[in-house]
Amino acid sequence: MGRTRQKGPQTQLRRAVGTNLRRARLLTGVTQEQLSEASGVDRTYIGAIERGEANWSCDVLASIAAALKVEPCVLLMGPDEAGKHLAETLFTAPDAPRGSRVRISR
Repeated sequence: MGRTRQKGPQTQLRRAVGTNLRRARLLTGVTQEQLSEASGVDRTYIGAIERGEANWSCDVLASIAAALKVEPCVLLMGPDEAGKHLAETLFTAPDAPRGSRVRISR
């Protein structure tokens, strides 16, 4: 018999972080490969986090958030709240002209 995966609060948190990470990455206009280079986190691991499959550590999340220039707590918010915060933060940054995408540091 196969083991069924429980869908508890941990799974919900992983999915929320994955959704927020993907949204932040797409809003900044970077690929998983570019984010991998900037954060030092393997591209396949970033993909697994975005799909809600990886059991990430605080250190990994902090590295990714720093590369995206967002606070790590944003990645932990509920997706609706994080979406609003990311839109406000990323598109009102002093170095981001209106309607443009934000560049990440390498």
